[in-house]
Amino acid sequence: MSAGSGPTSAIWRLRGTLRIAITCLPLLGGACTKEARRSGGTQSPTPSPSAALTDAGPGTGLIMVADAAPSPQVQAEIDAKCADFDIKVGRAGELVPFARDDARARGCPVNLTTAALPALGTVDSPFAVHIDFAEACTAAQQLRSPDACAYQVEVRRPVRGRPALEGGTEVVAPVQASAGWRRGATPRVDHLGDDARAALAAEWLASARAEHASVSSFARATLELMAVGAPPELLAACSRAAIDEVRHAELAFALASAYAGCALDPGPLPALTPRGGGLAALARDSFLEGCVGETGAVLEAERALAALGPDGDPAVRDALERIVRDETRHAELAWQTVTWAVASGGPAVLAAVHAAARDAEPSVRPETWREVIAPSLALLG
Repeated sequence: MSAGSGPTSAIWRLRGTLRIAITCLPLLGGACTKEARRSGGTQSPTPSPSAALTDAGPGTGLIMVADAAPSPQVQAEIDAKCADFDIKVGRAGELVPFARDDARARGCPVNLTTAALPALGTVDSPFAVHIDFAEACTAAQQLRSPDACAYQVEVRRPVRGRPALEGGTEVVAPVQASAGWRRGATPRVDHLGDDARAALAAEWLASARAEHASVSSFARATLELMAVGAPPELLAACSRAAIDEVRHAELAFALASAYAGCALDPGPLPALTPRGGGLAALARDSFLEGCVGETGAVLEAERALAALGPDGDPAVRDALERIVRDETRHAELAWQTVTWAVASGGPAVLAAVHAAARDAEPSVRPETWREVIAPSLALLG
């Protein structure tokens, strides 16, 4: 990634890109000035206020270490210095056994092993995890509890495309040994230990199965678009997206197989049940599977790319860069589909989208929802 890139830059770019997709509808031939196209993907939106981090609500990613509520001044300092929702807080004494070395800052172990995750209130993950000491947040937390230690915990979750949902449950194919779904460069593995290879194999296998299932999701979406009289531009884009997902699955299965040291391919995927319901159902499903799923996939891939760093494996970098490019177009397609459905169906369709949004919000990364999905949703009306 370039010097000016990173998770925050990725959010700004995606938010601008989706703003153009929704308001200008370039895919459908709508009017869009050159100025809007030029600035939409680069202009930084006005940052939303940081959510207050408390010790009450689930899903904030923050574990407070004292029961007494902090004073307003202390809470303001915590909010200012601990705004990242991936911040985790624990007690110094409980974390010392999980330190890699004797390095300390503000009385806290600086370099923790992943064995510290349960002590930080984080469920252990089979995927790659980075734990970085957050000194500024630690200083703020110690205004409340002197032995508090704060860390930024970044979990590289599997990159997923548009999910294939059956009755609200994600469907993926079983895994089998064959040689039909692997295409792409081979990553370096000789420098990796067994645990690292196993974690990377699990991460990329989960991504591969999800990307493979996305082919089926887009195929069904094409039929659903035809059933409501969608314009040819949406149909063509949906078909192209399915082909993109075939390529993503091949890349991911190739990486998973290399890390695992054995052939990993998808088995038969059960056919998805056809769905009806008209424009309202199409808009609801497109929002959940595309506007939420694909938007999140772009940012997960961007995070994985940022975590890879400048010296990361070229095979992994090439795969992630392609996924970012393609999933961005898929997110645009999803928002344009919903925009078209709302314009065609009116208030009832818009109400169905907002109802779906209320159900989906708790399952989405707070930053993704706050900075990208919520502003994009507001443009629909």
